Amino acid sequence: MKARVKGKWHKPGVGAVVGATSPDELRSLSERFVKSGAIVPILIPGVGAQGGSAKDVAEILRATGNPLGYHRISSSSGISFAYQKAGTDDYVGAAIAAIKKLNEEIGSIE
Repeated sequence: MKARVKGKWHKPGVGAVVGATSPDELRSLSERFVKSGAIVPILIPGVGAQGGSAKDVAEILRATGNPLGYHRISSSSGISFAYQKAGTDDYVGAAIAAIKKLNEEIGSIE
């Protein structure tokens, strides 16, 4: 994907980080990026264990016309420690289940 850049505020290869626990800020930035015509990848941590919702993040990006494929929704603690939440010693099985749940919440990446 080749970045489209309009204005001096953005340089190709530079993205943004916005926590999933800050949905209003995510919506505002996503709207700004889309309106500018620049493709700005966003790293969105904080899903799962930190309280953010992958479903909400995906809905915000879709509502602002921002293709999900440009962005990374992160749930590292939610996946790494899923075994504790599930109360199991099956680390791998719990991690896989957490990943599947995350993917279901996000839905299709258009």
